Amino acid sequence: MSAIDDYVQHDSRLKARFEQVGHDLTTQRRPPGKPTAKPHAGPHENEVVNPANAAEVVADVQTATTAKETATNPIALSKQVSIVSEASNPSTVGNQIVGVLQRYIGSVLDDLMMLTLWILHTLAFKLLNTTPRLLITSILPASGKSTLLDWLFHLCYKPILMASISSAAMLSRAAADGGTLLIDEADRTLRKDNPYTADLLAISNSGYKEGGSRPTLMPAKGGGWDREDLPTWCPVAYAGNNPDLPDDTFSRCITVFLYPSDSVSDTDWELIRQGDPDADPPIVPDTDYLNLSNAMAEWEKSYSPMLKHRPQLDPSIKGRAREKWLPLARVAQTLADYIDSDGNSISWLDTVRRLALADVEQVKDDAALGLRNNSPHTAIVTDIARLWSMQWSDQLFIGSQQLCSALANSDPEAWGAASKFGTQITPRRLAGMLKKVGVNATRNKDQSERGYYYLAFREAWHTLHVWESLAKENITQPPIDGLDASDTIDTLKERAPQDGQLDF
Repeated sequence: MSAIDDYVQHDSRLKARFEQVGHDLTTQRRPPGKPTAKPHAGPHENEVVNPANAAEVVADVQTATTAKETATNPIALSKQVSIVSEASNPSTVGNQIVGVLQRYIGSVLDDLMMLTLWILHTLAFKLLNTTPRLLITSILPASGKSTLLDWLFHLCYKPILMASISSAAMLSRAAADGGTLLIDEADRTLRKDNPYTADLLAISNSGYKEGGSRPTLMPAKGGGWDREDLPTWCPVAYAGNNPDLPDDTFSRCITVFLYPSDSVSDTDWELIRQGDPDADPPIVPDTDYLNLSNAMAEWEKSYSPMLKHRPQLDPSIKGRAREKWLPLARVAQTLADYIDSDGNSISWLDTVRRLALADVEQVKDDAALGLRNNSPHTAIVTDIARLWSMQWSDQLFIGSQQLCSALANSDPEAWGAASKFGTQITPRRLAGMLKKVGVNATRNKDQSERGYYYLAFREAWHTLHVWESLAKENITQPPIDGLDASDTIDTLKERAPQDGQLDF
């Protein structure tokens, strides 16, 4: 049964994205009111493939995916024949939900489609392997964040709406019920000085994947305590003015940006459900909303079994990105194309593929521009690469003290006297930070100075994609092979400290 029957300040990375969305409003914003075109209910081009022809189909897919146009054109990707196809008789429930949301929520079409997919995924998330977290945010007040959360409360599976957390036990029990957690005022709820923030983030992060649980002590009969593993596997949505989420939590989120709008209707649930026959003119109930209950229940019954089919995403969508976008792609393959106000047919699955690619590129750009809250260990490795390219492009070895002085001069607030330590970074602290990323100090060839060889950073730079990020600043990797002819790996190994010598 659908849950609709139950009725029961400013982060620079988000600001940059919001400004981009604001620019897009001029092209994606739709007028209020009902859609001007009926949802397209015809079959998709992709039909379920006869197993007898599977070998031929696989060959066709392999040939098609090597074509250059599919690497750059997500639309072309969806037109490939695939053994995992969209529904031959797709559901129109997605179009119905968008038609309702666009009258009450101020956002672009892409975000409304994402919201629709996320709502539907909560009805069948137990059939999936991951459930992406939804982050509803804006850099402006009165953008409708709480209003949207209210709509999620009326549309999602077993919603639990909370604006504050009074105990970790209550939070664990709420997550264990397997409903959809809706966290309002997340910028306040997730403050670092809130004693329950760590518990909420732990539950959210562990419950992102199927099987997530949290060990909890429960009262035992006769006194004492028993250990019980409470499941944390459930959908979670946050709403707030740019809540300061840790990177590991933010990477699990699909973000929706809202903007203040005078063109959307007020969310008055009495009028939406009952109307007002005494008004002048009379106000009728929102029948489109009222019809969603049966439509969503029918989708859950008839189409959720199709979610086991795995649609193809671009090869660059992997790791955490795949985990958060694949569930929405599974839902998208069951939906009929959306028909926009200009009569254009928009594939839900193509939209997910396009947004997933854009998300991956945005993550790369944010990292290159320093908009992500990188750990200091990652930041210092990047800063050292920048210095090596700009100041020491022909040198194999740099002493620890020289490296510390250069870091302090290049970024006094991070590594100099203006840092939270009050002094510039020392060789000891530098060694401790670099050791955490697998870079160890050594002595130069004549044993006269301790420091770092260029070669020692090579693996860390490669793993963290440092040079790819710096390329956006027109900083290139210096033409250093690493070792000269007289060096060997053995000569770079640490000698044991002698006479109480400290290992810097």
